[in-house]
Amino acid sequence: MRSKSKPAAARLLIVIGRGLAAGFAPDLVWHFQQGGFETRIALAPEAEGWAAPEALRALSGAPVLFHEPHPAWVERTDVFAATVAIGLSPATISDLTRGVARASALDLMLRRGGPLFLLHEPFPDEGGPVARECAALGHTLVELPRHPGTWRKTFERLLSDVVSLLSRRSSLAAFPVAVSRTVPAPLATLAGDAPAWLAELKRQLRRLGFPVSDAAPEHAPRLHIETYEGPFPLPEKKGRSSALSVTLDPTAAETPSIESPGVLHVRFLHPDAPETAVRALADTGMLVVRRQPLGHLIVSDGSGDRLLPDVTAQPAFLRFAELLADRLSQPAG
Repeated sequence: MRSKSKPAAARLLIVIGRGLAAGFAPDLVWHFQQGGFETRIALAPEAEGWAAPEALRALSGAPVLFHEPHPAWVERTDVFAATVAIGLSPATISDLTRGVARASALDLMLRRGGPLFLLHEPFPDEGGPVARECAALGHTLVELPRHPGTWRKTFERLLSDVVSLLSRRSSLAAFPVAVSRTVPAPLATLAGDAPAWLAELKRQLRRLGFPVSDAAPEHAPRLHIETYEGPFPLPEKKGRSSALSVTLDPTAAETPSIESPGVLHVRFLHPDAPETAVRALADTGMLVVRRQPLGHLIVSDGSGDRLLPDVTAQPAFLRFAELLADRLSQPAG
């Protein structure tokens, strides 16, 4: 049945790998075509001997990208609405996480793939780091059940998830985001680089469809995210047994006025920030976030605290981006 909540003829890239999953790929393609998507198919190097290009061409209605010469559609520059990959080998997935394009299909995914949904059979134990890196990059990991007879239901859920993501991305395009870092002038020389996790937060926001730019937004931002985390190390001195550090008092920073309807203010604090200060900021209408050493997030507002655990399949920053999207989509007042 054709979905009514998705723009007609959104173009989807489907990348097929090896194994039993490759044998089920035509069923996957069929599901997305029934959902109203225009599909283009590319084969990863490991698909040799597993996938039938001519049969897939007949199913999708367009030539399949595998060996040269490349189909004309490959030369387009527009980004696909999304990419769904199935049956990729751990080596190919590792290449993706490192941005290495050893084949035409991977190059296309990296250049024009859009949000990536990665259908995979259970990873071996040594595949854990690759899975975590995929999730940190904003890719959606979907583990196929051990019994292939249930894969059809997985494909149906995936279709729903892709439609939901595209619908959300469309609505969030109207919510410019401003991300800043506050460091008091006396501590500017001690601050060092911005926290490394800030890049992951931006990736997850962009994946959902928030317009995040390192430059100032062209339009008034609807979402302000500020880091004010500390601590800042003080230089070691003679006679001091160990280095000391300063953790900022979060109430000392200028608190933005929470008056504009539809504007959401977020402030990241150090996990050791005093609870009284956290509550004081949360009571102003601001979302206060403390990132824990293992990556979990504690989000505080006027109603209390909420824990967002950091797990491979759904990183804490993805959960947080979804929370922000839900907050902004609520009617003002």
